[in-house]
Amino acid sequence: MSSRPIILTGCSGAGKSSTLAELACAGYQTLPEAGRRVVETELASGGEALPWKNPLQFVEKAVETCLNDLSCLDLTGGTSFTDRSLIDLIAFLVRSGITVPGRLERLLDENHYSTTAFIYAPWPHIYKTDMERRHDFDEARREYEHLIEFYGSLGFNLVQVPQAPIEARVRFILDFCGHSGHLT
Repeated sequence: MSSRPIILTGCSGAGKSSTLAELACAGYQTLPEAGRRVVETELASGGEALPWKNPLQFVEKAVETCLNDLSCLDLTGGTSFTDRSLIDLIAFLVRSGITVPGRLERLLDENHYSTTAFIYAPWPHIYKTDMERRHDFDEARREYEHLIEFYGSLGFNLVQVPQAPIEARVRFILDFCGHSGHLT
């Protein structure tokens, strides 16, 4: 059975990546966050495609990574999950006040993902900054609010993930998916 990837979205530092790692351990196909991988690569190479230096170039590289990930996904292999999505990248440009190039805007019309997405709220207990995540907790809150609005404008059904231990988050997601992990 073919299924589209299910998005884990929400603000930075809210527990998406740790949940995704646990889903991978449970045998689900997973796609790690493209943007974070771009930041890691750019920092290591001294590149400029960073969200705080050149947001458009950052998004272009992250979109390319994301599309490559999607093309490698085995959609006949059952349920898959992705840490963020093309939608998050475009929402970042909009929130930054940067005009979204037409080719990127058209990606929003393509049906890449399940129409139900899991959203993570800001969680001060686990939030921390690092070399790749430089913005503060207040910025994470604003990011969260923007993502709710942006995903909603595209017709997504957003399901709030509880602020709980990783295993409980995974169980919540799988229970919501009907134990089989399948959503429409």
